[in-house]
Amino acid sequence: TGEMAKLIAAHGRPDAVVVSLQNGVDNADRLRDALPGQRVLTGMVMFNVVQSADGELPFRIHRASQGEVMIDDGVDGLAELLDVDGLAVEARADMKAVQWSKLLMNLNNALVALSDLPLASQLADRIWRVILAAQIDEALAAMRAAGIAPARITGLPPALLPKVLRLPDWLFGLARRMLAIGPQARSSMWDDLKRGRPTEIDELQGAVIRLARQAGIPAPMNERVAALVRQAEAEKRGPPGLGPDAVSAIP
Repeated sequence: TGEMAKLIAAHGRPDAVVVSLQNGVDNADRLRDALPGQRVLTGMVMFNVVQSADGELPFRIHRASQGEVMIDDGVDGLAELLDVDGLAVEARADMKAVQWSKLLMNLNNALVALSDLPLASQLADRIWRVILAAQIDEALAAMRAAGIAPARITGLPPALLPKVLRLPDWLFGLARRMLAIGPQARSSMWDDLKRGRPTEIDELQGAVIRLARQAGIPAPMNERVAALVRQAEAEKRGPPGLGPDAVSAIP
């Protein structure tokens, strides 16, 4: 984010509108601090994207799930300008709440990265979903303590996500038919480990851990998952292919 802010400052028009579409909850704030006087809006991409491997030609970007782009409604006509066939853009007045809600779902990014499984396969396994549900429970508790109310951005209220994730596989499979996920879908964190890049773990699980510590409540599952991702980052061997027992074994 800091590097991008320097590029915008050097090359962007001073009257340009900057839209941050990154995961996490504070990237737009970082851009505002680094670009005083620039109009910066918060945005969020609500679908999964997979890109081709390094060196593979032609380079491809594949959209692997449904969803739209959401942005602040602070600039009249901007959402209508950006909205095109195949890429719906919606203006929202509650983007901070949207970011926190997306963060709940993004807690699964690390599990895809650690398991080295496609998203559809990983979500089809209740043992993995129970780990995700435990992370979301910790995040929701930290948010309640901080007075943060995540937005409803899917068919379910955020508070019901852990309950749905814990359903038996056959029942969850029926519910998941509402959300089409392509067989190629992974996560950006899986992609980062695959390419030997730093991940966004500090912006996802890290945000939950910081919020929980401020509230004085525990977040052991998020801490465990974050530690495993940082270990995989340091080893630079790609996604480690861990099983759910190895991930959920909190020391």
